[in-house]
Amino acid sequence: MKILSLTVVFLVLPAFVFVETNALQCHQCTQAANVYSCNATITCKTSEMCSQLGASGSVVGKRQLECHECCTMDYCNAHLCGHLETGRCEDDEQMDCPRLASLFQICKDIPHARLVCPRYCKLCNITDGGWSSWSSWTTCSVTCDSGHRTRVRQCNNPTPSRLGENCKGLSNERSNCSLKACPVHGGWTKWSSWGACSVSCDIGIQRRDRVCANPYPSSDGDFCYGDSRDDRICSVQACADGNWSVWSDWSVCSTTCGNGLKFRHRQCDNPKPSLLGSDCAGNNEDVSTCFIKACHDGGWSDWGTWSACSLTCGGGIHSRSRTCSNPVPSERGQYCNGDSMEVKTCNGNICPETLVTQNIIFQARTLNDLTLDTNQTLIFTNVLQNEGQGYNSSTGKFTAPVGGAYIFTFQYCVYSQERIYYAFVVDNVVHTSGHGYDDDRSPCSTADALMTLNAGQSVCIKATYTSQLYEYNSSVQHFWNIFSGLLVHK
Repeated sequence: MKILSLTVVFLVLPAFVFVETNALQCHQCTQAANVYSCNATITCKTSEMCSQLGASGSVVGKRQLECHECCTMDYCNAHLCGHLETGRCEDDEQMDCPRLASLFQICKDIPHARLVCPRYCKLCNITDGGWSSWSSWTTCSVTCDSGHRTRVRQCNNPTPSRLGENCKGLSNERSNCSLKACPVHGGWTKWSSWGACSVSCDIGIQRRDRVCANPYPSSDGDFCYGDSRDDRICSVQACADGNWSVWSDWSVCSTTCGNGLKFRHRQCDNPKPSLLGSDCAGNNEDVSTCFIKACHDGGWSDWGTWSACSLTCGGGIHSRSRTCSNPVPSERGQYCNGDSMEVKTCNGNICPETLVTQNIIFQARTLNDLTLDTNQTLIFTNVLQNEGQGYNSSTGKFTAPVGGAYIFTFQYCVYSQERIYYAFVVDNVVHTSGHGYDDDRSPCSTADALMTLNAGQSVCIKATYTSQLYEYNSSVQHFWNIFSGLLVHK
């Protein structure tokens, strides 16, 4: 079997960088060791079109490679020998394009296929991209100091076709730009320490400051925003606590009679408390009761009608009463003088079946002790009447000489706003009890007890709770504590 050997030779296209000179430089292509390269330079005049430079020779076949250069810029074409003549689209006669396509798929390597097999690989109508002109430079990125600006170009002169090469190089350029120096805006320094309080007592003001010097603003810079001074309230000890002035005189009484009120005032101004001082402790007003005179004394109402007689014969009793309400005594007014009840005998005709052979009646006054303890017997020492000799002024007891119906009366006089608790006691057993109270209207009141006694039974009056009585005797008024009783009938 015969093995085919194929040697493929590709052009090596070196890149050249040429340094700017005072004149433009052109180059010729020469053949050396089957490779085309640029050799010695030819000096061109500025903006002169170089003549067509050619070199004879071939790599494998007969084809000639012609190179061209246009010296219209400061730099000559670095790839002088890397381009075919404009408008040529022929396969390299020294290459077997079908065989290269079969063995090496040359048509897929577009750059090399365009050099050796453009027609075979159907690459004749490919258009490589070309740069448009540069756009104008943008404005500087800053308004002061140093910044940058840019410009762009498009790969659309012409636009590369589907298999054409894109433009080589950058699509944008960036350049530095410098403007006038930026303005310096002012900045505040730190606040100073707080100054001393403006007062030595109570409430004052403290101050601190700052300056627009961090940094100072330039001539076209902004001054600092805000205040350069700061104030705050400061407080120290109180200048003075409050103290009362002397009391004013008492006002007139609120009433012209009876009990009233009077007032007096004082002010917290000796001295007044300062802002941080304590107010005066206590009340600024004082109230007291006052009395000028009683508005009026009590007066008796008319007597009521007589009650029915307690007996139809043999000497019964009946009574009538009146009240101290015409008018009622005002506060501290005098109570009515006299008895509120009147008792008289009635139906004194002798009963046929019972005859009373003697009168039994007594009345005693003047207590030996006006301050009473619980269960203390009231002893009336001044005996005014004692028919039948039933009352004993030493013991305060009445002993019934005969059996029958008796009525007993107790008149008591109590101090203002005081009470008495009493009981009619028969042989140490309470028969009738009650209490009295003086509200400045009825200093003396009466209590009655009607009972049936056997001969020899005793009756007295006892205090059932601690009490305080009083007695008063003058040429005008008489206030007596009195114990009296009588036999109604046997």
